[in-house]
Amino acid sequence: MMFRLFCLLVGYARITLSDRAAAAATLFLRQSVNVADQRRGEGGRLSFTVPLYQKRKLLRLLKQHQFTVETVDYGGLPIALWHLRRRVGLWLGLAAAIAITVAGSLFLWQVRVVGCETMSEGEVLAILAEEGVEVGSYIPPIDAIRTAQRVILKDKRLAYVAINIIGTRCEVQIKETSFPQGEQSENRPASVVAAYGGLIHRIELYDGQVLIKPGEAVQAGQTLISGMCQMDEERWRLTAADGKVFAKVERSFTVEVPYEEETLRPTGEESLRKSLIFFKKSVKLFENSSILTPTYGTIESKDSLTLPDGTSLPVAIATRRLIGYQKVAITHSRSEAEAIANARMATLVSSALREAEVLSLTRSVEHTAKGVKLTWQVYCIMDIAKQVPMTELPGQT
Repeated sequence: MMFRLFCLLVGYARITLSDRAAAAATLFLRQSVNVADQRRGEGGRLSFTVPLYQKRKLLRLLKQHQFTVETVDYGGLPIALWHLRRRVGLWLGLAAAIAITVAGSLFLWQVRVVGCETMSEGEVLAILAEEGVEVGSYIPPIDAIRTAQRVILKDKRLAYVAINIIGTRCEVQIKETSFPQGEQSENRPASVVAAYGGLIHRIELYDGQVLIKPGEAVQAGQTLISGMCQMDEERWRLTAADGKVFAKVERSFTVEVPYEEETLRPTGEESLRKSLIFFKKSVKLFENSSILTPTYGTIESKDSLTLPDGTSLPVAIATRRLIGYQKVAITHSRSEAEAIANARMATLVSSALREAEVLSLTRSVEHTAKGVKLTWQVYCIMDIAKQVPMTELPGQT
């Protein structure tokens, strides 16, 4: 087995003798000639394999003893490479692959963040990218210790950062700053004011001093929870006031839909562009057509290549699809315009009053010469608390 493997690596010759197989086998034993895979055939034929560098010596020996050589076939790695000698593109591709592999060892292939609690991994990666640590960054100039110090100074939420570069992979360990309950990350005193005027329904206090009580009417902008808390006659405590203040509020929403308006409709034109992203470089692969209309929509996606163990590679296929649109004038009847207004109003109200409790709803529709005007008066219970920084502190004039 080892001899066959050796022959594959250095090349081999497969020689076939037309007769006298037994005499040839005896000659090999007397001359201590190493042959492999001997096979006898009809009419006294014998085929065997020898290393390529022994071929000439063995052929001379066979000629001296008057053996008839029928065929000589060649194989092995050197022969395969010789047949590929004129495949310039293959050799250039191999050279490029070797160059990319060697050069790739000098760049970061993966950046991973460990220890996120309230911060997202994307936020930390964005800060690291500003300091030159991201996929595709050149490794030699990166000073892990100084970069970690600069990252900590970038965001006060970070108490500890350690950057470990292992080969082409970077692992970033972080520890977030622990703030006392009710204290903001910026540690600035703040009060809670009313975003809308209304009648106070109930209060959920987290920190600060409440200045109102249930059943009291308040105006927009009025302070509800103060960040300046009185501890006794002479001492005060500054904090970031926090809490929820639910009040009965009347909100007004208006939607107008004209009888004649412009809309965008697809023209059927589409353009597909694909690019290969390697580290930070983008190479255009193909584009099937171009969009002729001035108005178009864009859908972009990026598919990264990953190894079976889930490790992301710095290689991705970016796809950009352009869809052509044209402006089309459409005319609505009164009933159609009213139906559209109701649908748009429902979307608007559900978004604005997502967590509110609706007590009553009054609708009014006005048909003008240009279109439909829909108004909803919503009486509801909602959180009107809005936290704002304190601008005046005790002792300021």
